[in-house]
Amino acid sequence: MLGNQYTTRAKENSSCKVNTHYEIKNKFHDQYFKHWLAGLPKSVAIPSRVSLPTIIAVGGGKGGVGKSVVSSNLSAKMAGLGNRVLTIDLDIGGANLHTYFGQKVSNPSLSDFIFDDSISFESIITNSSVHNVSLVTSGQSNGLGALRQSSLDMSRIWNSIITARSKHGFDVVILDLGAGTDDYTTEFFLGAHVGVVTILPEPTSIENAYTFLKAALWKIIQNAGARVNQNEEAANLGELIFSSESGLNVNGYLQKLLSLRASNPKLINCIIGAMMGRRMGFLVNQIRSQKDIEIAGSMSQISSNYFGWKTLSLGFLNYDESAWKALRNKKLLVEDFPHSMMSRKLDEVIVRIFDGIR
Repeated sequence: MLGNQYTTRAKENSSCKVNTHYEIKNKFHDQYFKHWLAGLPKSVAIPSRVSLPTIIAVGGGKGGVGKSVVSSNLSAKMAGLGNRVLTIDLDIGGANLHTYFGQKVSNPSLSDFIFDDSISFESIITNSSVHNVSLVTSGQSNGLGALRQSSLDMSRIWNSIITARSKHGFDVVILDLGAGTDDYTTEFFLGAHVGVVTILPEPTSIENAYTFLKAALWKIIQNAGARVNQNEEAANLGELIFSSESGLNVNGYLQKLLSLRASNPKLINCIIGAMMGRRMGFLVNQIRSQKDIEIAGSMSQISSNYFGWKTLSLGFLNYDESAWKALRNKKLLVEDFPHSMMSRKLDEVIVRIFDGIR
């Protein structure tokens, strides 16, 4: 275990009682479980609320924004709080999460699991260098195109994730997503209780983050439509919502949905409920100025008002040379430089995540 300093630090913050993480998760599930289910693909088996792990996905659309460094170090921090953590590299075709732990791709890996039904999920779980953190690594698969077209493979992974606690005893599952807005990427992002959108303080990264959120909303509409057996109606609604010539005299996707609710309350209430059942957290990486610091809060507010997502401002991580030094040493930042500014900021991120799902 990385040590008790993380537990002690978080306990000192009265807004986060991390010593009762099961209670926190159950409160979240009691209040939002049905809405969370509404946003999952219909092919995913309905999990038991009690045995479900807390699922956190780290995405953002653009590559190179620090998703893997956030995923790997959050895993260690979560484990330091007494959780058993499973971290999964879902960057099929560009996997590198294992490098942050100083390990090699396992054999078999997630890529093998996807394309070979005879391989069990249990066989691709490996121990990491951090106590209470296990890994599912992914190779540089050439089968990415096949995965993009295969809902079966996606469902097989998802059904393994949602039973990770009941079958393997994991309290938390962290998903390290790839770049882009492919169906499988947005699907896994939406399957999380908290989706962490990692951003760099630069225009292209911010623009990509909004594109990513738009793709996620489209996927929510599709999934909710399937849940209420209105696939065609959901497709038509999506076209109308995203059309710049819709004729709707309102600003923002949420207002468009609300203005149309009377026309199909069952479908639109399901969509809005699905959006309420998950949290979108914004984290700005490599900040260098006060203006950079304000980006997470600004994006959180805009995404709440314009998209309708339930959002969290997770704050920021300083530009810190310790991050690349640790990677060069093939160690986690929180192990190699436990007292660095970035390591301390990750403590604050965890407090805000727990705070947001209570």
